Amino acid sequence: MVQYEVREISPGHIEVRLEGDLVIGPDGAKVRGCLNPLAEKFPELTVDLSRLRKIDSTGIGILMVAHAISGASGH
Repeated sequence: MVQYEVREISPGHIEVRLEGDLVIGPDGAKVRGCLNPLAEKFPELTVDLSRLRKIDSTGIGILMVAHAISGASGH
């Protein structure tokens, strides 16, 4: 199970703190649904992974797609 918290660090800078296990399944889809719109909207997005216990290849893929979206959005 993964949980996340979204907070604004400064105008235009959002931090998403992930906690738990970012692995294949419904929780991964939940995180994807959170990160991708934020990556499109905000010029600066920080993802804090310090509280993750486990991440699999699906979780890494979720982070890579959010990074790509951010770059494609000119951020």
